[in-house]
Amino acid sequence: MKKYLELSDLIGIRSIDQEMVALGKRIKDIRRRRGYSQAEFADRSGVSLGSLKRFEQTGEVSLRHLWGIAEALDLGDELSHLFTVVPKTRQEIWGEEE
Repeated sequence: MKKYLELSDLIGIRSIDQEMVALGKRIKDIRRRRGYSQAEFADRSGVSLGSLKRFEQTGEVSLRHLWGIAEALDLGDELSHLFTVVPKTRQEIWGEEE
């Protein structure tokens, strides 16, 4: 249990570590809702059981393993669409020349 509040707790901004843990928990929840044990899902996704356990607990995962996990959950399109919407640069927004 944390003994103190962090600034991110007060203003609703999460650190990358917090985001990674949250992602691992979301995947664990999806896996469970689909009825897979960790061992079954590790086999289905091509990710070792140890790596899957670590990911679900800490959020630490390689991109290759994340891709296998997403594909095994029929969520590969979610990763395929990452970073496809490129925000405009400040120059494009304000019409500034470089």
